[in-house]
This record gives sequence, structure tokens and C-alpha cells, in this order.
Amino acid sequence: MIRDMAEPTMSIADVDAMLTGEGGFFETVPVIVNGVEVTTAKNRAPHLRALLQNSANHGGDGSARYYVFDDGTEATFAENIATAASLAAGLAERYSIGHGDRVAILAANTPEWIQSFWAVTSLGAIAVAMNGWWTEDEIRYGLELTTPKLLLADAKRAERITGDPGVPLVVFEQDFAELRDHAPGAELPDTPIDEDDAATILFTSGTTG
Repeated sequence: MIRDMAEPTMSIADVDAMLTGEGGFFETVPVIVNGVEVTTAKNRAPHLRALLQNSANHGGDGSARYYVFDDGTEATFAENIATAASLAAGLAERYSIGHGDRVAILAANTPEWIQSFWAVTSLGAIAVAMNGWWTEDEIRYGLELTTPKLLLADAKRAERITGDPGVPLVVFEQDFAELRDHAPGAELPDTPIDEDDAATILFTSGTTG
């Protein structure tokens, strides 16, 4: 069935100007990044911790669900923030993790991986996302290359490392819960984070050349 299509009342250019122009919901402005002028959102979150803080408004009060896993594990945005804050306090107090430090995460896609990522980046530290398929040699190479101050790993991947990994190790199934629940009721860190600070190190497959 062919329906008559009404003529558009606004051009694409007009819609773009409305959304990204001055006062628009997605207003963009020119900024200088590393000496180069680029166009970016005016009301952007300046860093990942701010993005995490902003998520408290989802559902009106943070009650919207943040993640749901196959095993039924779920958490709201507000609960995710509280967990990240408590874990960040544990990382800072027990392992002296702070701004600019690197923390490697070697695990499957689990709540602990997500919680670790947000806690690390909320400190202004750098989350090193390691490939969960790596062999021991590859894991050791990744650790040597990125020089993390701490390694967070699940048991399956931690078992691939024979002997001393050369860096303090926290295994999700053993010590993580105590570290995560270190400071219930804690606030997110207030360490200054610059917009251009590194937040994560990722390893690609290398297939792009």
C-alpha cells in the first residue's frame, strides 16, 4: 500500500540548526583540543565520573535499571553509583589508587567488571581493559606494556597466570566483595579530573592495519 507522504515542514539543515544551534538541546561549540579546533557538545560531561554522576537522574531518582545479566543480576543507576563510590574508596585506601594510576581489568562481562571500571575512572585513574581470551604470555605482555598498579581479575583468567603476576592481584571470586563493600555510604571521589586526562587503555585486534 502506497501512502501519500506529507511534505516536510523543515529541512535537515533547519533541524540540525535547531538542535545544535545556540540554546538547542544538543548545542555545539568550537573548542581547542591539543592545539586543534574541533566541534563538540556544549553541555557535555567533562569526564566519565561526571557522566556517572549524571546517571543519578535516570528514572527521575536513579531508580531506572542500569544493567540486567542473564543470571538475573541487576542494579539501578543509583545502586551502581553507590557501589562505584564504595569500591573507589577501597581502591584508594587499600591500594593507594589515585589520579593517573593504571588498574588492569581481566575478566568476563560481569557486574564486577562494570563496577571496577566505574570505580577506577571515578578516581581519575586509568582502566586498562585486557582481553579475556589472552594466554598467559599475552597477559604478561599486556601487564608489562601498561604497567598497572593493580590487577582485577576473575578466577578463570587469574588461573592462567602461573607464579607471580608482578602486580598486586584481586580475584573477583575471592577478595572483591570485601573491597567493593569497603565504604558503604561513601560519596564519589572529588579528585580533580581534566577533560583531556586519559580514562582507559583498550587493546584492539590489530585487524585495522
